[in-house]
Amino acid sequence: MVAELTDLNRNMMMSIDVIPVPMDEAVREVENRRLGVETNITNWQRRQNSNNNFSAIIPYDLEQQRIESKEFLDDLTTRDQRMFLSVLTMVHVADTKEQLDNDTESLLTTARKDLCQLAILKWQQMEGLNTAMPFGVRKIDALRTLTTESLAQYMLVDESGVWYSDEYGLYFWNWDADNVQLVIDEPVGYIQKIDNTICFLIHGKNGIYAYDIESAEYNLVYDLDVSLFVITE
Repeated sequence: MVAELTDLNRNMMMSIDVIPVPMDEAVREVENRRLGVETNITNWQRRQNSNNNFSAIIPYDLEQQRIESKEFLDDLTTRDQRMFLSVLTMVHVADTKEQLDNDTESLLTTARKDLCQLAILKWQQMEGLNTAMPFGVRKIDALRTLTTESLAQYMLVDESGVWYSDEYGLYFWNWDADNVQLVIDEPVGYIQKIDNTICFLIHGKNGIYAYDIESAEYNLVYDLDVSLFVITE
């Protein structure tokens, strides 16, 4: 979904804040939510029994809450996943108000297609801008609960594979070949993808580097010391 949102041909900035939740707190929170769901179901059944309706079927929304809470708890306890609190903030600009409204509707449609919800910051535009800027400051308190699998949707992906980095280099996981390729044997830090170019930082070196996917070469494109960068159109 993130790749589709950023495919819009407009100047924009995006910030993804991720807050990990300790395992014991996550399990305790999910168990409390699950207990609340079971309490609601029990109370509903008690009301039905008091009306001599002993064959009533549990409402669909309560049954879905029971199933989803169980799956979430199973993810944490048996599937070795973790719980995260996350918010994605996007700032996009346009030349006219009409164009801005059309772009906003396109972004909302893209999110709805993946069963996600984007909210317009009508009265928090300055807070949203400060959150999207690379200051490391979060002014928007609209956190959502995600598991490791859900958070993976935020990874740097395209139609052919996944780009990721660690302290040893920049890697590419090819979907078709189902293998991992070491692209750059340098300790790569922060990376962003724009068109056919991967921009990144190298630990211990100044500047922003760009890797061209077609030529399979990378060069220094900005030679000053930076720790974060934001790419616009």
